[in-house]
Formats: sequence, structure tokens, C-alpha cells
Amino acid sequence: MPYDNVALNKPSWQSSVYRSAGGEPAGSQVSGGGNNGVRSGSYGFHTLYETQPWWTVDLLAPHVIAEIRVFNRSDHPFLAGRSNALDVLASRDGNIWITLFSHRKAEAFGLDGQPLVVTVVDKIPYQFVRLQLRNDEQLHLDEIEIYGYPAADAAASRGTAAPLFASPPPPHPAIASHVKNPVIHINSLNGNLANRMLQYMAALRLQEMVPSAILSNVQLREWRIDTPTVLPETNDRVIRVGATDQFDIAFLAEKLRSGEASLVMIEDWLQNIAFFADPERYRRAFVPEPEQVSDLPGFAQDELVINIRAAEVLDGILHYPLVPVGFYRDVVRSTGLRPVIMGQIEPSFYCEELMDAFPHGRVIPTQGPIRDFEMIRSAHHIVPSVSTFSWLAAYLSHAHVIHLPVTGFYNPASLRSVDLLALDDPRFRYYLFPVANGMPEREALRYHRRLGQAWRKIPSTQLAFIKSHAPFLPRSGRPGPEVDTAWYIHEYIDAAREITEGWYDNPQHHFDAVGASRGYLPQRPQAAAAPPPLPLAATATNLARHRPARQSSVSPEHSAGRTVETDAARAVDGIVSATCRFHTQEEHQPWWQVDLGAAGRIDCVTIYNPVEPPEAAWRAVPIAILLSDDATTWRMAHRTRGNEVFGGADGKPLRWQPETVIRARYVRLQATRRTTLHLSQVEVFGSHQTDA
Repeated sequence: MPYDNVALNKPSWQSSVYRSAGGEPAGSQVSGGGNNGVRSGSYGFHTLYETQPWWTVDLLAPHVIAEIRVFNRSDHPFLAGRSNALDVLASRDGNIWITLFSHRKAEAFGLDGQPLVVTVVDKIPYQFVRLQLRNDEQLHLDEIEIYGYPAADAAASRGTAAPLFASPPPPHPAIASHVKNPVIHINSLNGNLANRMLQYMAALRLQEMVPSAILSNVQLREWRIDTPTVLPETNDRVIRVGATDQFDIAFLAEKLRSGEASLVMIEDWLQNIAFFADPERYRRAFVPEPEQVSDLPGFAQDELVINIRAAEVLDGILHYPLVPVGFYRDVVRSTGLRPVIMGQIEPSFYCEELMDAFPHGRVIPTQGPIRDFEMIRSAHHIVPSVSTFSWLAAYLSHAHVIHLPVTGFYNPASLRSVDLLALDDPRFRYYLFPVANGMPEREALRYHRRLGQAWRKIPSTQLAFIKSHAPFLPRSGRPGPEVDTAWYIHEYIDAAREITEGWYDNPQHHFDAVGASRGYLPQRPQAAAAPPPLPLAATATNLARHRPARQSSVSPEHSAGRTVETDAARAVDGIVSATCRFHTQEEHQPWWQVDLGAAGRIDCVTIYNPVEPPEAAWRAVPIAILLSDDATTWRMAHRTRGNEVFGGADGKPLRWQPETVIRARYVRLQATRRTTLHLSQVEVFGSHQTDA
């Protein structure tokens, strides 16, 4: 049977209760507001402002949990952002808590009404679930749903259930409540492959210092590594490692050897080069199945493999800036090597600029995590992207040279808790960038044009000096007006360069010391309101109506038309339906396109998404609009962001109007990831008349 919401109306309580002067607002009660089945878009419970506020539910019996859905309040971005430092924990007894997930993105989740979904990989029974912030803040969420089944029914459920979610992974070979050997337990925090590998690598290093220690809860099934889970008991002496600076290997090893601690629980990504042994130790640990990589593309000695991270990074993620295409062009020119572009190549303005820069370069789109990882580490010359995955693949390679752009979280001035600069590894060449944050791609490309060639090659010895001695100039006097950090470093590139070179600690330090005297502003000036979109010309008509259309594939189960032409034609027949009118198979970057018959002026493209069922709309996010004159060479016109879901028959379709006059004969809509593409209707308003 399907998994149930086992948290519904179960006993719950919170660390404190917020009440306004006007009486008790809805949802501020001590118990029940966060799991009563009511979603309002506001809050179901609300704590006071305090240190690490929390909300807890008692499932009344041990349950195997498959998925936890956290609905944030969606009525205001700032209020929703208070939950950014959210941890999801679970416990068998309410005393010892295991971290299942940590939200570590700068963007608020759930503003679109969709939940944060935490998939629980291990099948350990838990009775209590807690949501807790890591900082000083108010905790308020709309609703929490927990899907699973009683532990007593686990065996029967695995044998007969048709679960609501994806099939759970096979259980660990053994689950023990306690052993005499010391234990090194890893909480994977639902991390991606590379982060889980880094945790394992650090745990192996600690285990080498305590040979009797047992590794617990290693979840690297991609590499066929899956250890038993050893659960701590109430009387166990546990040391928690919740931050990078708490992973003192010598101290932890001594505590485990002496018996002062019986279990070390790793609850951090441990992204620090100091925690890892020689790369050769790990090359032997991560070996793929031969059939997984038997047909991998090979690389010549004179090829430079440039790994690209796109996908969600195109929307702007704080410590993951897009690497300027000019940097890649500079490395190719200085090395004389032939470029190979591989990784997350997708319809986007950034990737289009990249392809234009290397029209004769070899292009290899992503082929999945293991194959991509092996491709990177089989190369002779590598340029990693700003990605732990890309860095780790390069680090575990036998490459001759690794060209690392020291930007984003690689840059010590950007994120001091992360250190992946292997300064003693002679393979690495370092290029120091002005400190910068991630930005949406159009904004990033404009910044790249202003940036010019502001990066410079830097010896590892100088980079080591900056790491250990920055800032070189002390603070003096009282701080001035508060600085808008992101705006300041992107507006004043010389300031960003001076910070990254170690002279100043951060933008506030720079402004107080020299920025104010230079006439710099601490905050972005008030911007004028954006002009409204231009009205459609009187001659604009729907050029796509009943025009020939095609799509990348048809779905045997869901397509009404039997061919790619007949199914695609249903999206230009004028019928705006609550459900989809065409449907592709699930594939990498599926597309739909229409032939307008002749090149015409395009004033507006309107895209109607299916609204039934509601979750179907997400399959078209993000979506790119591409234009062509010959259906062969395509150019980017627009790309939605990863959280920009749109409707259709509900009156909320996606409408795109170009900022300048553009002409094209073909319009293509293309998903930017692996998904199915199904839409209700597409309209292209414009004119075939010659512009005056």
C-alpha cells in the first residue's frame, strides 16, 4: 500500500511560542500547528527569536521514513528566508539525534508553494523527527509531512507495497545497536556524490589512525561501498563533528583510542585538503564497474578538458559563480592545447557564448555522475569548474596539469570554511580571481564583460601566504555604514581584487579603510522602476496557429499523436487545455518547435503549461526559447530560472517579450535537463510584414 503521512495529528511541540499583542495568531499553539494537515501559505507554528529554535513531532512508535516534506511559508521571501539554516534530525529515543538533511542554500525554499523534499536513504526506524535552525532566528513553517510505515510492518511493506515514492535502496547488510569497537559514523546530509566521497575520505584517514574503528553508514552505492550502520546508544560517549574546524584528526583519534569517546559522528562535508591522504590512497577506493566506462571517450595528450557546471548554477548560487568564458579562452591560448568542452552543456546564454568561443572544439554533454567523473580523471590537462565534483575528479586523476580558477568557494576570501587548494601538489596551476558571488547568467555575463581579464596566474607559495596572513592591513576606527557585500564587490572590481589579494578582510573592511575616501558607495543606489513591456503591435497575430510543428520524441503511453509531427501540432491548434496537448518521452533536453513559414518579427511568445495535475508543471522548468532561420543553427532568446514555474489555463502562462526587435522563422522550446516535455499550447505573436 502507499506510504502514509505518519506525522499527521501526532503529538508535537516546539522550543517556544510566539504570540502577538493582539492575541494568539493562528498556528502559534504549542502543539499541532505544524502537522494538522492544513496548509495556508503562512505559518502553522511560530517560535520566538532565540538560539537554534526547534519543532519536534513524536510518531508514537518507530517508523521507517521514506520522505519528509517541509512546506515553508510562501507569503513573503524575507520571512521564508528565515528557514535557510534548517536542519532535519531524527531520533529513536528523543535523546540522540541524527542529522538527515541540512539546507545550505542562500535562496529561500518553498516560495512557489512546493515543499522541500528530504529523501531518507537509510531505513533505520525513528520515532522522533525534529526541525531545528542552526542560528539565532525565529522558526516558522507552514506544514510538515512525514511519509513512511511502522517499523513492525517493514518486512511486509517491502514484500507487498506499491510505494508512493521511488523504490527504497536495499537495506544495509547489518544494523547493530552497539559494538565494543570505536565507531566513525557518517551522516551523509543527503549530499551529492562528491561531498559524500569527501566525508568518506576524511573518515578513512581517521580510521587509519584508529585501526580498530568501524566505519558506519557509508552510503556510496555508486562505487559499491555500503557499510553497516552502527547506531549510538544512550550511554555511548559521542563526539559530534558539525563544522570543519571541529575535525581535529589527532584529537579525535586519541579520544577513540583511549576510550574517552566511543563514537565520532561526522555531520559536516569536511571540504578541506588537510583531512585527506595522498590521492593514490583513494584512487584504489573509487573504481567503477568495467561496463560503466568501457565506451568512454578518450582524450589525447594535446587536449584540454574544460568541465562545465551549469544547471542550477545558471540561476545564481552564492559560492558558485560562473567561470568567465574569457578565462577558458586565455588558458587555451596560453597552453596551445585543443579544447574539449564536457559536462552540463544545455540551452543557455552562457553555454552559447562558450560554444561561440570554441567553434571547432569537441563537445561532450554530461553522461551521468560516474561516467563524467571518470572522463575528467582520465584527462591529461584539466580545467575544473567551481564544483566539489569537478575538483575531486581532477584531484584523483593522473593529469599532467590542472588549471584551477580560484573563484567561488575555491577563493579563501570568499568562503574560509572550505579549503580545497592542494598547494603542495605540483600538478595544479592557480589563477586568482577578484572575489565574486554567483549571479543569474545574464547578470553574470554582463559582469564578465566588465571584469575583462582581471584574473592572474599566482604561484602556490604566494597563495599560501595570502591564506595564512590575510588581511595584511588591520582594522582601525569605528565601522562606517553597513556595506551591501554582493553589490560592492561586483560594482567595484578593484576592491574585489584587493580583498582577494589579502589586503582587506571583507567589503566592510575595504570600505571603511579606503572605499569611502575613494567615493565608493556602501549600498546600491535606488534604481528607477523598470519600464513596462511594450504593447503588442496592432499588426501582431498568432503566427504559430496551425503551423507545422515537430518535437524530439513521442510517448507511447501519453502522446495523442502517433508521430512527432501530429503530436506537436496539437500545441498550435488554439485549444488551451488544463492538461497537456503534446508529450515527449523522458529524455535529455527534450524539445518542441514550430515553423512560422517565413522569417517574421516576434513580439511575444506565450507558453501554456498543464495545470492538472499541479506537479506536472515542474517538468518544464527551466525552459529555454531558441530561435532559428534554418532549423539548424539556433540562438538563445530566453531561459527561465530553476524555480520559475508557470501556469496555463489558470491564467498564469509564461509570456516572453524581447527587449529589441528580433526576427526568426523557427521557434523552439527546449527543456534544459532530463525530463519529459509536455505543454498545453504555444502562441507566437508577431508579424510577417517588413518593419518600417
